[in-house]
Amino acid sequence: MEQFRQIGEVLGSLKALMVFQNDIQINQRQCCFLLESLTLAYETIADEMRSNLRFEEKPNKWKVLEQPLKELCKIFQEFEAYIRNCFENRDWWAKALTLCNNRDSVEFHIHNLLVIMSGMIPSFSSGNSGGNIWSLMTSCSIITGAKDYQVRRRLGSGGQHKEISWLGESFVLRHIKGEIEPLIPEISRLSSLSHPNILHFLCGFKDEENTECFLVTELMSKNLYTHVREFSAQKKRTPPPLPMAVDIMLQIARGMEYLHSKEIYHGDLNPSNILVKTRSSSPDGFVHVKVAGFGLSSATCTSQQKSSSTNEGSPFIWHSPEVLTLQEESKCTTSAKYTEKSDVYSFSMICFELLTGKVPFEDGHLQGDNMGRNILAGERPLFPFYCAKYMVNITRRCWHYDPHQRPSFSSICRILRYIKRFIVMYPDQGHPDAPIPLHDYCDLEMGLLRKFPSWVRNDTFPAIERKNPVPHEPATSTERQNPILHEPIF
Repeated sequence: MEQFRQIGEVLGSLKALMVFQNDIQINQRQCCFLLESLTLAYETIADEMRSNLRFEEKPNKWKVLEQPLKELCKIFQEFEAYIRNCFENRDWWAKALTLCNNRDSVEFHIHNLLVIMSGMIPSFSSGNSGGNIWSLMTSCSIITGAKDYQVRRRLGSGGQHKEISWLGESFVLRHIKGEIEPLIPEISRLSSLSHPNILHFLCGFKDEENTECFLVTELMSKNLYTHVREFSAQKKRTPPPLPMAVDIMLQIARGMEYLHSKEIYHGDLNPSNILVKTRSSSPDGFVHVKVAGFGLSSATCTSQQKSSSTNEGSPFIWHSPEVLTLQEESKCTTSAKYTEKSDVYSFSMICFELLTGKVPFEDGHLQGDNMGRNILAGERPLFPFYCAKYMVNITRRCWHYDPHQRPSFSSICRILRYIKRFIVMYPDQGHPDAPIPLHDYCDLEMGLLRKFPSWVRNDTFPAIERKNPVPHEPATSTERQNPILHEPIF
């Protein structure tokens, strides 16, 4: 009941604030739509409570709703933070740059709301558009000559990226030198992308001779590698909690699904190219995730917060077997042709790091070319015994030796949404007797694909026959995957 009261307080605060909705200068209709969605969700929950519960109900009936209501309260607080941000008139130009190209932010919030609501309802009965902003690209003097322009520090290696202060806000400035004309079509395409889980190109400037340009992007706090290391250090080398890990995985998958829908393949998906920022409305440490490091392949690319540490592992571990084969044949690390399924393989290694807190193969003794050969031979990292079997299952599907056996990111997103809903309903997944899903989520996804053929794409993964569960292998650092036969699925 306390969580529901807190939800009511947030909604009441927003309704009072929206009395002045005509004063909103940015995304006014989006804010009104969010308030209507919150009001409908609140009224739906209230109706269910009136129909199925009493004020002096037994504690065990309220217990079922405790975690879902806590998650719902967090969603309401995120909505409130978004609307209050749109109300703020200070630094209007900077806010217009960051918010006008973020048309999917509402979709992001609404999706989170629907995930929680779809899980809560059964519990009662049982117990501004983006567009191509390359046209804003004008003379470099517009930004470098501004009175409030200031370089704060350099980011990463190579000197391409700098943190700057401009228009009263902090941004990242990427400085590219050389022949700019050939890059304009690609930059124009990248500037038209808009999704809450990819790094946005906000605007660009170039000199009159077309020999250098400046690209302005949003500033994030750190990369995923640093985030996982900091969390593990605080918690004595324990991985992030499963709800947090799944939330990060889903955000990465959503960003990659969007890029692939635009036929953009990353090719260098690893924790250094995943940027994070702590959500101000999330006291439990959940982060907002954005995929970076894609595009502009002909220009030297360095992530905003790329770590100089050598502990991130060999670059071999993030590349799929087919990419390693092409690189070995061409003797070049940049000429391999990347595909959707090679990105899925890279994603699986990020999943392993999130679920275990360890860099893939960090316990192994092979490095360099030897590691590449072992990966080609089918070697994969070995999960600890405590990892949830349904998370091990989807990760192993994603790193399958055969690219055609790997799911698409659209399928991965749906599977992770099923899992996220399950975790919301049964949060104590670290307990030995914690409930497990009644169905394998990968098999469930395949059933849906068969039922709704319009979802199926040419590269969706085929169904794999379920085998009897097998006991865990000895605690070694890697497991071997047969390049020909299907791997056993838990």
